[in-house]
Amino acid sequence: MDWQAYHLVEVHPDFSLLESFGQLRDSLKELVSEGKTNIILDMTKVHEIRSPGLGELISASKVVRKAEGHLKIIGVGEKVYSALCSAQLDKALELHLKPSKHRPLEGW
Repeated sequence: MDWQAYHLVEVHPDFSLLESFGQLRDSLKELVSEGKTNIILDMTKVHEIRSPGLGELISASKVVRKAEGHLKIIGVGEKVYSALCSAQLDKALELHLKPSKHRPLEGW
């Protein structure tokens, strides 16, 4: 992977709260307008996700796909991963779980 071809975005822990809805999507639209279409979302600091956050990730994916870019989501914790699986978003999004002593860092 050419890391220089990707732009890293750290996701705020409260991004899935209703009052934050749209901020992630808007940030990604701005990056895409600057020609930065390959994006990595770092969700290391996100410990839970609510329905608005699921919608934000779907919107983020659409923004990047529309620009013919790639979206990777890294640092996904167990609780967040479980919520994404329940919504069947694990099939639609490229997710990379947080490493742990039981699960070493994944390959790309």
